[in-house]
Amino acid sequence: ILLSLTFFLIFAILGLNLFAGKFYTCSFVSCMEDSVKNAICHNKSICVASGYEWRNPDYSFDNTFAALVTLIEVSTLEGWIDVMWNSVDGTDKGQMPIT
Repeated sequence: ILLSLTFFLIFAILGLNLFAGKFYTCSFVSCMEDSVKNAICHNKSICVASGYEWRNPDYSFDNTFAALVTLIEVSTLEGWIDVMWNSVDGTDKGQMPIT
């Protein structure tokens, strides 16, 4: 068990370096608002200015514990598809994923 946790920790640190902060999305994806001149909500500042919430899904790589939980979830094949697509779609911190 200690050996497998060591490997999970190594991959959690790798996930932190690659995906930290890249899974955030706006709580209302199509946030078209007159207050932002009909701009599509593609980053954090526009999302918050539109009155929506910039939130993280239940799984993330933002800290070591969350990364370990995400890796354990993926290794049990429970919800791994969502993690995979968010990893593929992630662009940069403060930016919406590509959909």
